[in-house]
Amino acid sequence: MALIKCPECGTEVSDKAVACPKCAHPIVEGSAEQAQTVKAQPIKKTAKKYKGKMLIGIFLMVLGFLLIVSSVSGQQLNVVTGVLGVLATVGGVVWLIIAEFSSWWQR
Repeated sequence: MALIKCPECGTEVSDKAVACPKCAHPIVEGSAEQAQTVKAQPIKKTAKKYKGKMLIGIFLMVLGFLLIVSSVSGQQLNVVTGVLGVLATVGGVVWLIIAEFSSWWQR
């Protein structure tokens, strides 16, 4: 197996390859027909911005849970902290669902 340069983009490609993996230009004569018969497999990618949104949702859920736990710990019940905890948890769940949906929508 020898590496040759793709005539279209200049990427090093195997001489036995049907098409360039970068630009899909046919490598060997007559491989244009072969390239059309080969099924392309989609690569599952999630953009960094969607991963960041998911992390924010998880952070809000954990923060809300910690606020709820701290509001009921000990002898005294702190209502304000409990309400903030519930709001943060619900907000985190909603944020995470929206981030997952938008990530799915972009695939």
